[in-house]
Amino acid sequence: MREKVSVIVPVYNVEIMVFERCIQSILNQSYSCIEVIIVNDGSEDILTKQYQNIANKDSRVYLYNQNNLGVSAARNKGMQKAEEYFMFCDADDYLPLNCVESLMICIEKENSDLVFGNVLVEKDKSKELVNNRKVYKKWDEIPKELLLDILDRFVGREFETIDFSFAKIYRNSIIKENHLCFSEKIKQGEDRLFNFQYLKCCRNVVYIDEVVYCYVKNEFSVTHNFFDRHVENTIFLMEKYELLIRDMDDIFRKALARRCIWSSIFLLQKYYFNRANKMSLLKKYLHFKSLLTKRIYKEAVENISLKEISVFKARVEVLFIKYHLEFAEFLMRYMLGKI
Repeated sequence: MREKVSVIVPVYNVEIMVFERCIQSILNQSYSCIEVIIVNDGSEDILTKQYQNIANKDSRVYLYNQNNLGVSAARNKGMQKAEEYFMFCDADDYLPLNCVESLMICIEKENSDLVFGNVLVEKDKSKELVNNRKVYKKWDEIPKELLLDILDRFVGREFETIDFSFAKIYRNSIIKENHLCFSEKIKQGEDRLFNFQYLKCCRNVVYIDEVVYCYVKNEFSVTHNFFDRHVENTIFLMEKYELLIRDMDDIFRKALARRCIWSSIFLLQKYYFNRANKMSLLKKYLHFKSLLTKRIYKEAVENISLKEISVFKARVEVLFIKYHLEFAEFLMRYMLGKI
């Protein structure tokens, strides 16, 4: 008898035609032993009724309503309702026909704790395949390579499937045994943090070179939007990673130091010099200067040398922080933004 797979779909005010495409792509899977767990995160009443109508059409679909608590809370609720094997699908994305089948064949063959694959990104009628590894690969112990992929990469530069909650199947027993959940305190980076915690608990992880997810890129999503707690969000993440790597090799401390440096560059670009940020220029500078005096940034500079940083602008950032040249950096990046 085949294992049942739960597909968790958090939804918040997604138009009905887009949502129907998502749900039908799950119900039409070649792998038949499947259920859909929709978690409605406080959508408008008219949409909630339409979601309920969709759920009523198929006994494999379950709808759970909650107040608008955010996508992390919706995912956590979905995991509480899910079977041993589960995956996530955002309500404006969809699954290829053989997605679940391909992932479950690998799980059944390898007894894997996590299986993940490639993503097809759709934007403005164009499609781009995100294929990060290109060959079948298996890790038989804690997958340090993947943990470093999450931690040690220039923030915002690459699309890497291991970062996100989609395109993979998890095991609920690992979630429950290790009391894992998505952090409900942050709005960005919660996927990476969750996957980092999950991977630390894995002993058998497999990557397959197949498209298992279709990601519809939406420039209005949380990932691409400005929000006023971006700095607090980033510091929270850095401090959580710091706790998670306490018992790990020195290579991870170096990786976290690089990520802290890169995050300060990213904050300048996406927060301080974002047009939606209405703070005065002086207030932005003082806020940025205060950010760089925080312990985690000061320790990052102390714990890493320039030769351990391959990205040129990250090297420059280290020098700016180390020699307290915040004003020069701020002015330089402000002028670059004007060009």
